[in-house]
Amino acid sequence: MKSTLTLLGILFISGVSSAQISLTSSDFQSSPGAEYYSSANTNVDFTSTGANYTWDFSNLNEVSQDTINYNSLTQASLFIQAAYGIFAPPAYQANYFQENTDFTLSNIPSTVLPINIDRVDNFIKVENTQIAKVGYGISVQGQAIPFPSDTIERLYKLPLNYGDVDSSRAYTSFDLNPIYDAQLRQYIQHYSEVDGYGNISTPYGSFPCLRIHHRIVELDSVYISLNGAAGAWYELPLPTKHIYEWWTNNEDIAILRIETTENFGIQTVSKTEYKDNISVGTEEASPFTEFYIYPNPTRDGLFFSHQVRHLTLRNTAGQIVLTKDFTTYLNVSKLPTGAYLLEVEIDGETKQERLLIQ
Repeated sequence: MKSTLTLLGILFISGVSSAQISLTSSDFQSSPGAEYYSSANTNVDFTSTGANYTWDFSNLNEVSQDTINYNSLTQASLFIQAAYGIFAPPAYQANYFQENTDFTLSNIPSTVLPINIDRVDNFIKVENTQIAKVGYGISVQGQAIPFPSDTIERLYKLPLNYGDVDSSRAYTSFDLNPIYDAQLRQYIQHYSEVDGYGNISTPYGSFPCLRIHHRIVELDSVYISLNGAAGAWYELPLPTKHIYEWWTNNEDIAILRIETTENFGIQTVSKTEYKDNISVGTEEASPFTEFYIYPNPTRDGLFFSHQVRHLTLRNTAGQIVLTKDFTTYLNVSKLPTGAYLLEVEIDGETKQERLLIQ
């Protein structure tokens, strides 16, 4: 009897310690909203993993905190909505979009690409079988332009279980004509493996988890005219990118993310961030704290210190006379002189200001 109880106890403990979770689409963000990531020091262990592993990152120290916005398609321009909204082909109907801060064209010096790329967004589609990036939106000189991917990148194949391996290819062509004679061809090979499961502890809490390793190889080439010469294609050398993620159930985003870049076989940590509650005293200030409009009064045009997502200009009768998306400039030279009411939107907040056209 005693040996039977002992055996049952061993089986019970073993069953608890090796319990695995599975991830489905319900564990990922699928609708507009916001989450918070705290950034931490980059001196972390990203190599240790395996079955029934315990990861202890509870001593991570917050350096800063970022808001991760999942934006509604209703906030986008009509051109963007046509490409990714409810009237788009089913494969391209995105659930939300979010800013891409690491896009190739955004990092090309202005001496080479003399146009202002205000913002780049990724458009994400969530399905029961996968989560995919279906394309991009680029705001160039106040105009938001959609660039659906010719071959769609699968970010996650669902459901996800320990030992799963996946690969996905993506191809997107970007043509900035007639704004500027420049093109970009982007090839992505995305490999992923669920290489660990167990439990993770961070300052946010302790959770059962799956560990996912993404390896992303990107090959880009750009067509551009340099120093007045005829346009030509140039390859852009990009390091291999690795993303290590720890996911649990019902939290919408990864509990921990570590990004590295690989050069000559050596990985260097570039970012460490963990899911967190919003920090007291570190909540982001209003986007209008340092926002200003000039000149006012004006005769020809109006400049904005920050890019506005959407603006509406009304006359004194309340009629809409102008609207524009993703811009830092508004041309009013063709409008009659007089007083107007300007409403601008930045990061989901709006502000109204009286405008005088002379």
